[in-house]
Amino acid sequence: MFPRPSVLRLVPAIVATTLVLAALSGQPAASVTVPLTIDGNADWVAHRHTLDIAPDGAFDFSFLADAPAGKHGSVRTTPDGHFEFSERPGQPVRFYGVNLTFTANFPKDAASARQLAGRLARSGYNAARLHHLERFLIRAGASSPADFDPDRIEQLDTLFAALKQAGLYISIDLYSNRTFTREELISFGLPADLPASAAQQQFKAVLPLSDAAFDSWTAYARALLTHRNPHTGLTWGKDPALMGICPVNEDTLAERLDLSPAIRARYRAAFAATHAVPASGSDTSGAAFNRFVHATAIRNDARMRDFIRSLGVTVPLTGSNYRNYQALTFVRDHYDYIDNHQYFDHPRFPGGSWSLPFAFRQTSAIAESAAVPRTLMPTRIFGRPFVVTEFNYVRPNRYRAEGGVIMPAYASLQDWDALFNFEYAWHRDLLLARGNNQTRGAFSLAADPVGLVADRLSALLFLRRDISPAPPAIAFSVDPEIAYRDIKYKFPDDFSRLGLVARIGSVASGHAAAGPGIDAIVTDTEAHPRFRLARQGVIPADSISDNNRRYRSSTGQIDLQPAQGTLVVNTPRAQLFALAPGTSGKGDVATVTNGETHAAVSVVSIDGKPLAESSRILITHLTDALPTGMVFGSSDRTVLQNWGRLPHLVRRGVADLRLRLPANAGWQLWQLDQTGARTASHPLDRDDDDILHARLSTVTPSGDTCLAYELARDILSTGIRNPDPQP
Repeated sequence: MFPRPSVLRLVPAIVATTLVLAALSGQPAASVTVPLTIDGNADWVAHRHTLDIAPDGAFDFSFLADAPAGKHGSVRTTPDGHFEFSERPGQPVRFYGVNLTFTANFPKDAASARQLAGRLARSGYNAARLHHLERFLIRAGASSPADFDPDRIEQLDTLFAALKQAGLYISIDLYSNRTFTREELISFGLPADLPASAAQQQFKAVLPLSDAAFDSWTAYARALLTHRNPHTGLTWGKDPALMGICPVNEDTLAERLDLSPAIRARYRAAFAATHAVPASGSDTSGAAFNRFVHATAIRNDARMRDFIRSLGVTVPLTGSNYRNYQALTFVRDHYDYIDNHQYFDHPRFPGGSWSLPFAFRQTSAIAESAAVPRTLMPTRIFGRPFVVTEFNYVRPNRYRAEGGVIMPAYASLQDWDALFNFEYAWHRDLLLARGNNQTRGAFSLAADPVGLVADRLSALLFLRRDISPAPPAIAFSVDPEIAYRDIKYKFPDDFSRLGLVARIGSVASGHAAAGPGIDAIVTDTEAHPRFRLARQGVIPADSISDNNRRYRSSTGQIDLQPAQGTLVVNTPRAQLFALAPGTSGKGDVATVTNGETHAAVSVVSIDGKPLAESSRILITHLTDALPTGMVFGSSDRTVLQNWGRLPHLVRRGVADLRLRLPANAGWQLWQLDQTGARTASHPLDRDDDDILHARLSTVTPSGDTCLAYELARDILSTGIRNPDPQP
């Protein structure tokens, strides 16, 4: 039995306060909302947060690096839909990285850039996406987007070179959020006084229709891709460390048409100029117009592609990396690789955009049948690498630790090719652990102890290929006659749930045929295809329960029970458990019984050997962490009102861990700090059945916090590394 969390002792106080306020205000008690402030107590304990990683410690995953980036030639795509290096053909390569956004792309000096690159490499990352950087890179007051600030381009060059040297490949956009002069806006056909945030989005909408906008895009693209980095001796566009380019971030026209009535009017006029219009006027909601919009996107993508290739740049290209609509299949079918974005519990803004208060749902992704990344799965196109350059299980979601189990498990099951958590940091102060920004931002791993540890482990699991891809591949045949009826028509939910069992993706109608690489075809007109697929032996008969309460992957390694709130991943080198309060999970080696706090527990071989043979094992135990003084509108934590301050506080949680490992091996268990360094020994018992037992707690008897442990045989008690790099 586990002690009931003392935080529940706060409930009577909250209720009493509510009743008092209700009496004073004359309102019903149910209508009075009491703000919740996160403060240190027995259940929220101060945590020593750091971005550093101890060399050769349990969190030092630098053995995954193959530095410098580009040593095996340029990155290219393969006919079977993966990445490889030009000088290492036939060996597929995966990437796992983080986004650096805004001023985090501009370390103050070379030492800071090297420090950042080293931290990322030790975290297990082999890639980074440099994002939201243009408006800082272009000189203030410049009349041309090709006019770079000399200090900023030097900082960016230095960062690129440092990342490359540390073994990290780089992904970039050629437009995401730069601003424009009044004269530029007028030339694009946009209002001269358009606010900057609106102009950034409306530029994406007018780009396919405006030659002036295209010229502005080409000016920046040419300047960056042909810029020679003095620290590498190569231009950006021809550096083999550059692994992917998105010409325009999140430019999906289905989402941009209604940014203003004037935008839709321009598309309506362009449509009318090239199509016969009924006497009653142009139908801008029908299939013909929707086809036109997507054809316009395809033409614009083609001219951007032609321009980039005219510069001699051969880096793989993508686009339309936003939303899960069926008709986007016909746009994405022209890219070298497919990219898409998705967040779990992305903030909403009941006040102003990106201004507090932020609103959250505070729900569990497991309870929603791994909605992220499940609903992304149909958007993969078979025969192309699939990449997610933005994902996050967003702080302050109380269940977000489960993301460190969900994403590597299902991305590996799908055999995806690259993942980029959004984000590592949005401000360079976060990189230096200084200033007032260390608790701000819903996405930054650097400001979230739970997210930071979970993502390090995700990188290791994904890059080391610990979780097997599903053998069967099931394709959804996208029918244009159906997809174009509604410009925002999504894939059926039933089809996405097949992705919890098998590899799934889409193909454009006419390209679809079961055969080599594809085991079955599903269409929009088929309800509940899992029954047919089970009868045909494409998926195991028991892989999806009749009531959708359990999903077992075709590999047998992943067991998801949404109603119970559990996800168990059982592989030879890693056993992962995301558990609701009071539940348990069992693997071949590890069994975990959770206490009364949602938690994610992972047991992972560090030396690359199967757990049963390993001499060094990493154990993580993640609950929740929030800054001191973070304020919510109520105890349900759905409305965030204040970011709080340091120190971070870790939520108390306990779990029982049992391990079936070789007897008489002299096992020792060590508590770790956030750098991965050992801080103290931890009790470890062996029962009469030779099962090792440890009681994990995120709060130690001494009052410190502990999110991770190292289990090692006595021969390694001083700590050494025995890496097993994987392809």
